[in-house]
Amino acid sequence: MNPLILKRRKLLRLSFLASFGMLASCGIDKSKAVLMTSKETFPKEFLAALPSAWRYEFFKSQFYGENFERFSLEDIDMLAIGDGWIHKFPFEKFKPIGAHELFSRMEGSVENFMYGLGSDFSSRVFPIGFSPWVMVFRNGEPWLNQALEGWEVLLDNRLEKQIILPNSPRLIISLASKMRDPNALTILRKQAKTYDDRNGLNWILSNKASVAVLPLQRCMKSIRKDPRLKIVLPKAGSPLNWTLLLIPKSSRQSLPVKWIKGVWDTPFLSKSLASGFIPPFAISKICKDNLNISRDFQSIVCGEESLWGKCWSLPILSDTQRILYREIWNKSAP
Repeated sequence: MNPLILKRRKLLRLSFLASFGMLASCGIDKSKAVLMTSKETFPKEFLAALPSAWRYEFFKSQFYGENFERFSLEDIDMLAIGDGWIHKFPFEKFKPIGAHELFSRMEGSVENFMYGLGSDFSSRVFPIGFSPWVMVFRNGEPWLNQALEGWEVLLDNRLEKQIILPNSPRLIISLASKMRDPNALTILRKQAKTYDDRNGLNWILSNKASVAVLPLQRCMKSIRKDPRLKIVLPKAGSPLNWTLLLIPKSSRQSLPVKWIKGVWDTPFLSKSLASGFIPPFAISKICKDNLNISRDFQSIVCGEESLWGKCWSLPILSDTQRILYREIWNKSAP
């Protein structure tokens, strides 16, 4: 074929792509305030309900907290992140958040969580909701009853190399600390097929593992579609995965209180619970109305109040504590 024709085609193709990119960029209203988040942080209905003066953008990398220095806070008006990343974001770069009328509605585990953040962060973050870490089984009938009682089911020797654990030594150490076996951490690590909560469902669905430890909101969609999957939130409680809002000092915006009130009330409340994202209220108050979620999911999010009292949050670690946890992790290698 004539090379001139190939060059011409390539030029036309590049021109088309450039024009498409220009059109796409023209569709973004740069005058709007920016909420920066990840795709799995909120129920999609929350983002759709943002005030007209706001727009959202997703972090380009799922490991955004590891590369905080790459992001200019001057281009961001509000961050929504999981609490596991908060230590990556210097507290002095964010505004104190008042929102006393919103905090007055909170109950449950919020007070303990905020205390664990320390004075530097507790005044600068807003906990808009949480999702408990749960066990997701594929054809897990042999273990479901034991799993309902507690996390020690993960030590069952029949599950060796059949467990997908979170990519978080801190969280795994926390789970092991709730087990009676003094060697629980070493045994639990021996049981792990891999540490990959991000792709945990894929491992389960492809029958390459029997159980994954995941935040509830990350697996609700798949549970509805696949009857082989079962969620277990143990009666002994669970670590909580919090979603936090932060306002950079460089932003002219304040916390969008009206938006938060809206997504905390019906009809968003039912949609939020159905997606595994739970507002920071007393569960009994959330569930006193006839919420439009299935009976199976009501048994998870609307269980006994005592269950949520047994759940726990992971506080921010000091440098000394971080070194200690690293030593614990290294010594527990199977």
